[in-house]
Parts: sequence; C-alpha cells; structure tokens
Amino acid sequence: MKKNYLFILLLTSAVAISQQTLLKKTDGAFENLAYMDVVKIYEKAVLKGYGSNEIYQKLGDAYYFNAVYPMANKWYAKALEATTPIDPEYYFRYAQSLKSVGEQQKANEYLSKFSEIKNNDSRAIRFREQASTDASVKNHNEYVMTDAGINTEYSEYGTTFFNGELIFTSSRKNQNQTTQIHQWTKQPFSDLYSATMVSENQLGENIRNFDALINSKHNESTAVFTKDGTTIYFTRNNSDDKRKGGNKTNGILLKIYKATLNKGRWDNITELPFNSSEFNCAHPALSNDEKTLYFVSDRPGTLGQSDIFMVAIKEDGSYGTPVNLGKSVNTEGRESFPYITQKGQLFFASDGHPGIGGLDLFKATQNSLDGFFANVENLGTPFNSNDDDFAYTEAPGGNYGFISSNRPGGKGHDDIYKFTKKDNSTNDTLVQLSGQITDRETGVGISQAIVSVFNDEYIKIKSIITDTLGNYKWQATSQHKDIFIRAEAQKYQTQEQHINIDKVSASFVHNSSLTKQQHSIKTGKDLAKAFEIEDIHFDLDKWEITRKAEEKLALLFVILQEFPSLSLEIRSHTDSRASKNYNLTLSEKRAKATMEWLINKGIPEKRLRYKGLGETQPLNQCKDGTVCSEEEHRVNRRSEFIILSN
Repeated sequence: MKKNYLFILLLTSAVAISQQTLLKKTDGAFENLAYMDVVKIYEKAVLKGYGSNEIYQKLGDAYYFNAVYPMANKWYAKALEATTPIDPEYYFRYAQSLKSVGEQQKANEYLSKFSEIKNNDSRAIRFREQASTDASVKNHNEYVMTDAGINTEYSEYGTTFFNGELIFTSSRKNQNQTTQIHQWTKQPFSDLYSATMVSENQLGENIRNFDALINSKHNESTAVFTKDGTTIYFTRNNSDDKRKGGNKTNGILLKIYKATLNKGRWDNITELPFNSSEFNCAHPALSNDEKTLYFVSDRPGTLGQSDIFMVAIKEDGSYGTPVNLGKSVNTEGRESFPYITQKGQLFFASDGHPGIGGLDLFKATQNSLDGFFANVENLGTPFNSNDDDFAYTEAPGGNYGFISSNRPGGKGHDDIYKFTKKDNSTNDTLVQLSGQITDRETGVGISQAIVSVFNDEYIKIKSIITDTLGNYKWQATSQHKDIFIRAEAQKYQTQEQHINIDKVSASFVHNSSLTKQQHSIKTGKDLAKAFEIEDIHFDLDKWEITRKAEEKLALLFVILQEFPSLSLEIRSHTDSRASKNYNLTLSEKRAKATMEWLINKGIPEKRLRYKGLGETQPLNQCKDGTVCSEEEHRVNRRSEFIILSN
C-alpha cells in the first residue's frame, strides 16, 4: 500500500507508500480538486452512462492502491468484461485484490489467465508450479500474533536483537533532535530506537533513541549486529558531509553503513563500498558465520523491482562482488527485508511469489553446495494477512519473534507484531473494535459520523454514532470472522474497509480519515491535464462529437455540474500538418462543437467560451517543414479546458 513505491525502501514508511494518495497512479496532476473528488467524478460519469474501460481501470487502481479491495474488485471486474485488449497486469492486480477479500478460487482463475498471457513471467511460473503440486498457504494455528506494545500513530517496523534489547525503526517524533517532517509521508524522518526485553513475553516501557551518532538528521532504518555486539550494519539516506546525496536525477537513495563500538560509543561510521548514488542498497542481514552480508537492491542485474543480493565479507574486512540470489528467490516483483535464522534459513518479504495479498513473508532453505536458496514457502497465517507483511525476526530457539505489518487494527501506518507459541488454554470470546473518524485535512474528530459494520454476507450488523471527538466502540462475539467497516459523515466521502478478525488481535483499533466532498479550484488550471482528457477524439477532418469523445467530455460535464459557479474556456489545438488557415478553422469548429455538446447537456452558455488556436502553440518542435513522428504530432493535437472563475 502499495506509487508506486520503488521497493519498500523509503524509510519513513516502509510499506505504507501505496496508501499515501488514493489516486497517485490515475491523476497525479490533480492538485486542488481533492483526490477523492476524482473518484466521485469518475463514478458519476459511469452513472450517467459514460463508463469506459479506461475509467473502470482508473477506478479499480484508485481503490486498489488505497487498499479498498471490495471496491477495487467491482471496477476491475467491469474493466475485464470489456472486449477491448487490456494490459495483462490487470489480471494479476485483480487476482491480488480478490485474494485480499478471501476469494481465493476466483483469484486463481485470473492468475491462470495472467499465466497464459505472461507465460515467462516468474509470477506466472510460480503460480503454475503451485497449482501443479496442489500447494496451499498453511495456517499455523500454533502461533498467536499480538501487538508488540511499542507502536505509535507513526510507523514502526524492522526489528533486531542487541544486548538484551529490541532495536527497531520508528518515525515517531524524536525528542533528542529537531523533528523534520518528510514531505511525502507527512511523518517525521525515521530513526533507530531500543526497548528493553524485560522478559520473553514483555518489552519495557522505557523506549529510547538508540544512539545520537547513528541517528542523524536524515533517515535510519533496519539494523543488524555481529554476535559480539561490536559492529552494526544499518540503512541510511545517502549523504555527504551531512548533506543529502542523490543520483543524477536528484533522487534521494539509500545506502548501507557500518559502525563499530569503541569504549561504549558507536563511531567510525563508514559507507560500504558496493553502494552507489545511482541505485539503492538497504536492509542488511548477516549469515550465521558472519562471512556473508545479505541486502536488498535495485542495482544493475536486478531481476524485478527489487532483489535480494549477497556479498562476501573477507577476513581483512573488505567485501567481494555482490551476487544476485537468483530466480529461485527473486521475481519480477519486489523482494525485500532478508533475515537469516540460526538454522540458516532465509526469511524475506515478496509480492512476486504466490501469497495471500500484498507483501507476504516467505522462507527458503539453503543449498549446502553453492550457498544459494531454494524451496520457497509461504509462511501462511497468522504471519501473513491480506495486507503487507514483512521484516521477520526471531529470537534464539524460534519460540517467539517479531514481524511488521500494515494489517487492520494497528495503531499507525506500519506496526510491529509479536508472534509466540499459542497457549491452548486461551479462549477468544469477545472482539472489541474501537477507533476515531477524523477530517483528513485537519485531523479533527468528526462528531455524529456513522460507523456501520457488515458481516461477510454484507448484512449490516451494527451502526455506531461517533461522540464529540469522533470516537466509537463496538463489541461482538467471535462468530464474526469477516467484517466490512464503513465510515460516513455529512459532506464527506465515504470509506469502507474489509477486516478479517481471525488475523488481528481480539481488541483492535480501526481509524478512518474522511475527505470533504467540496474543495477550492484554482483559476487558470487546465482540467484536461487533471483528468487526462487532452486527447478528445474526432474523426479525420471532422468536428462532430463521437462516442469516444463523449466518454472524455462526460467527465467535464460532471465537473461543471458539481461546481455550478465554475466557468471554462475550451481551447482546441491541431498539429502542423495541413495549412495554417485550415487548421485554425478546424480547431475553432471542434472547440465550438465541444461547447455546444456541453450546452445541450444543460450547462448554461454563459459559463463557457471557446477558442480555436490551430497549430499556433505546439508543445514541441513539430512546426511546418519539420519531419516528426505520429506520436510527436499527437502531442500537439489536444484540447484544453481552462478554469476562468470559480
């Protein structure tokens, strides 16, 4: 959750990136009309009979990347009903979404279709292998998953053990430094923190900043220590002389650093030599003999979006050449967060291997001959959920350990959960749900909001009204295994989330932040760019509005209805082919036809005006006498819908 995010390496929120903005994929240029309003416009266009395959895909993506899987399923299903060709990635995406609401059989049907089209994709190969062996995800009922007790409203993830303490990553506000806010995640930069292990079953309440030198003013994350406790490897934003470093496109990347303990102080912080300012390296893990370092990278030679690599640590402290773990572990998807157990098994997170949904946790066994890993196995429940699960760590003996997840019921964006062997005497009797409904923009609780709970047959169980602070509580017996929680309030967009109670603790929190329905609009904004409707389709040398053009203009029509004070200027442009006079006349006729279509739909003429600009304002070098490709000419054939007033 899901931009896409590179490979879960942005340190301030390891796996919540997919949830930062609802429409990052569909309408990134849409700034002042809020993201949820975009969804509303698309859905209203469908209701008015102007649904198209393109709109269905955008709606599906909008909900999918915001982890609202029931709604994503609805729109992906409509997109896949169309007879027109569709990117096979939508078969995979739809299958992942179906798995996230428990429809495994139907998900397999679409994974099969994906496999037929993308025959050589490793995700397809693994699906076929799984199907041929009748393999299934295991349910490890002998383990119970509980909140680790160290989570906050911010992100916590990535644990490791050191000197009787649990070291973890958090983006909570750092009391020892000036708190910086990451522009993307709107959270403080991440640091390493420590919590004392009071006992196997309890973490101490005193949580402190791990080290003032290790934790800089930038991001730190995911550490690992040598057994003697004198060396730490950790992840940090690349920097030089305390200034952030970037690649040639000014992107801030990640590198692995090393430090040593000297007279009780961590010093000699150095960057590992196989890092680069052109790709990411992160999430270090050590082999049992400490002669091999495992890490994640998108360096050259990566098979997918991110792969797990290993590099030899030589006796003199130098390093060998990083080696990709190969196709048995790495896929075209994302592999990340490696961890090596005392038994030498590799645990890691992936969305490329068959799983339950989102990132899942897997383990692989090591080949004693060549040191590579094979026999990848999904950890199953309760380690994996319908959401993102990652960063496995276990205590010596493996009786308990920690994972990280953004599953429902947590306190923040990502949370740390503890797994232990289940006590068979434990009886789950009641499940208590609580939370707060807030205004997304202000963070203030919404009074009198309605929280409705539906069972797995979509029958309403209960409706709760929030108090003056936007808080609510609900308690039910354990017979409700799958529920949908819908939050709605007057003048706000409704949100809905599916939750599998079996996969969360008996008492959990579900917060919702709602977006207002109406937002300000800037004068001068081009709605064509905001809604990707620059390309209004006309037949060659014609200006009549075609059905294809109507599908685009329907979005504009809905916007004008939604904002009755808004007025527009319709501008039409052509490419440079044909004469200047002809192009000017043609563009005027097309702009006028567009305006008349809107007027015929009921938009008052006084709110509209039009202008034909012909070939006078090209966006590239394609003027008269210049040889250009069809694609270059297409860029100049465009429509603009400029806001004149609001």
